[in-house]
Amino acid sequence: MVNLGDVSYFEALQDALIASKNEIEIYKIDINSPLNQVETQIEKIISNYSLNEEKICCFSVGEKGIQCLASLSSLKKQNRNIKMAAAVHQYFDVIHELLIKDKLDFLAIPSSALNNAQKKEFAFVKNCSFYFTLGVGTKNPSLLELKKSYEGWNCKNKPTVNEPSIVVMLPGDAPAPDGTIKLFSKKSADKLFEAIHAIWQHEGSIHKIIVQNSPRTGKFDINGKIVCAHEYAQGDSPTIAEDKISAYFISLLQQAQLPYTFFNFTFEIDGATRKANSVYNQLLFLAQSNNKNYFIVPGESISMLSQIPLYLEPSRIVVFKPSSMNEQHEAIFSEASSRGYYQYFNEQGIIQTSSLPVKRTKDDYREILDRLCYLGNYVPQESKELCLSKLEHR
Repeated sequence: MVNLGDVSYFEALQDALIASKNEIEIYKIDINSPLNQVETQIEKIISNYSLNEEKICCFSVGEKGIQCLASLSSLKKQNRNIKMAAAVHQYFDVIHELLIKDKLDFLAIPSSALNNAQKKEFAFVKNCSFYFTLGVGTKNPSLLELKKSYEGWNCKNKPTVNEPSIVVMLPGDAPAPDGTIKLFSKKSADKLFEAIHAIWQHEGSIHKIIVQNSPRTGKFDINGKIVCAHEYAQGDSPTIAEDKISAYFISLLQQAQLPYTFFNFTFEIDGATRKANSVYNQLLFLAQSNNKNYFIVPGESISMLSQIPLYLEPSRIVVFKPSSMNEQHEAIFSEASSRGYYQYFNEQGIIQTSSLPVKRTKDDYREILDRLCYLGNYVPQESKELCLSKLEHR
């Protein structure tokens, strides 16, 4: 397998592949090098193998990866044992070029990233199989890793697993398709508070509210200018990295005298080093340790919309739809909701439950890996028709 790709999506696939195979060879290539240099390096790697006896899968992740894949398409023409596969989070023009030239054998892409015209285009592709992902694959920590994070967590007033909790992940500001920034506003924060307060009262006022913001919470002003990067220099107080919208939400909890603990996501700056300080893993462990706990997921977090259902039952997850959600967030939210992965707050702040709640059991990257391992050993048309049939009925 030739690795061309980026970040945690790729790392998750690589880790799963290593776990599934007895032997694996890893070659590291700087995808930011000039394209001709990358192509030369990959061709050299492929030359180490006998293509008459072995199949080579050139698998790319992300925009730069698939661009590199396109430059290698001549290799596929030279030998049928070379397979081309890609995983992306949105549709790029190069995908169309690869499909019409029959240069792509497998493509993983979120169904929400496709418009109707693109879906119809896929229906006429004969020799490429598709897997429509829920969102973006992430590197998911095991329960043991979550437990170690929690047990090694030293902080004042550390939340305990025996105490019922409502874990609230505050939404962040997010870019819109037109390039503008959609803000998590005070009005939206008011709605979130009212919804949390209602759960707290309904459950007998026994839960503690545990809040963490995100690196995008309160980051921009109405003009799209960065006003809080959540950064502080080593030696300074982390409180200077707190944004105004988080402070506003906490003030609402204080005014209502709700028991709470707030953890501010920060970046600690030490020279050229930028260290992220987050208790996300600790809170995720806490949430799944008590069946009375709730986890409030912000609808503008694509990663959390697809990741949290892997850890918690639908009855423990409630999605809040903030003012910062864009069209893609809405599409992924609707997709996961239709699968029964979680509950959500409606416009009135009332929890809406699924008629057929389902706990998610396998992440997208594992599904992708399954298909990569069998690439060329099953009929692409059958897989494609199955996935397109699902799209047509949504």
